[in-house]
Amino acid sequence: MNWNKLVACLSADSSPNLEKFHPKVIFDPTRRPESIYIDTVRNRNLSPNDIRIFLNNWGRMRMPVNMNELESYLEMNNNFKKLLSYRFETANFDEIGYDVKALFGLFNNLDKRGGEAPVARAKTLHVLYPNLLVMWDNAILISYGCSNKKIPLAERYLQFQKRVQFEGEKVLQSLKNEKQLSDNLSASKLLCKSLYNDAKTFAKIMDEYNFVKYTLCSNEAWI
Repeated sequence: MNWNKLVACLSADSSPNLEKFHPKVIFDPTRRPESIYIDTVRNRNLSPNDIRIFLNNWGRMRMPVNMNELESYLEMNNNFKKLLSYRFETANFDEIGYDVKALFGLFNNLDKRGGEAPVARAKTLHVLYPNLLVMWDNAILISYGCSNKKIPLAERYLQFQKRVQFEGEKVLQSLKNEKQLSDNLSASKLLCKSLYNDAKTFAKIMDEYNFVKYTLCSNEAWI
């Protein structure tokens, strides 16, 4: 997948480009639910209640959130602070895989009703680490071949990050080649600035690509 195809997937225009981008999924930073998302990911002092509001209002989880689970994470937050310095487009998930799986495992009981709550956990981790971790939903995790329940969920979550990163690498490589950029970070910064005026990270852009392609089942999206 090259960067043109990603932008075409996300765009409401038939001939999109970086200079004149009109997103297919409505983007208005001043209105809900976009303002909820942007305010949440920019808040680096999230409380358990902030996350609950995000999951229920933006994430549309409509589930009883286990506040004790969120409070327990925030109490041991220092153990995972180093992950805040990583970015999805440059991270080596083989090196940080143990921490990513351990982090995912902290939220085993996020849904008070029981169950693994894979979508709610992925959304929670994205707002806590918006530069590093990509969200999924059921359609997306199936499409990336991460639905085998014989494999532990945390392992599948890490596998998913690697597979999405592989697709993202192709996007950034094509943009580097065309725009004569030196590295992935420069390419991702150009995309984030051009498409969403830096309101969304490259991890979120890849999530929105997945959402349009797999969740909305758009015929215009492809790899």
